[in-house]
Amino acid sequence: MTRQLLLIPILCLLLWTVSNSSAHAQIVLEQKAKAVWLYHFGRYTTWPENAVPNSEGKLIIGLVGPNPFGRFLDALQGQPVGDRKVEIRKFETVADYQPCHLVFISPLISNGAEPTATQRLNNLLKVRNTRVLIVSDTPGMATSGAMINYSVNAAGFLDLEINRGELAKEKLKLDPQVLVLKNVRFVP
Repeated sequence: MTRQLLLIPILCLLLWTVSNSSAHAQIVLEQKAKAVWLYHFGRYTTWPENAVPNSEGKLIIGLVGPNPFGRFLDALQGQPVGDRKVEIRKFETVADYQPCHLVFISPLISNGAEPTATQRLNNLLKVRNTRVLIVSDTPGMATSGAMINYSVNAAGFLDLEINRGELAKEKLKLDPQVLVLKNVRFVP
């Protein structure tokens, strides 16, 4: 009986370790999927000429706030997109922001950044360059000024909210291949 009682904590520890590593693996997969889709949003968007000053040969992807992509964002650095290469720029706050083609508004909180993704978006809308594709993964952002809001659902598929009005206002064009994906929802 004593031996069986000693096995219970060991079994609990093993179960906790397996479930914990499974949850970690899920987080890593989501980070990778979201980083890859950030790249694809850049790939499938057309910007007007000279949308971002001094960006010849570059597709500039910015991140405002803490990095929710882990190592996968840095892996995009230098990747080819047509005749351009990805350049990653990270900004702790909107005050640090410099013009980009695409900017991701982080949902994470840090000491130096604005307290919420919504506040980051509102501040960015005041200071950004025009013609920037604003992307988020925070619910409700597509109705607040972001052009694309995305998430990975429980089945592992991408859910997209696209604000066509904001895209048109900034003269940005998404490839029709993106617009006909299964899990796309258009917001006003």
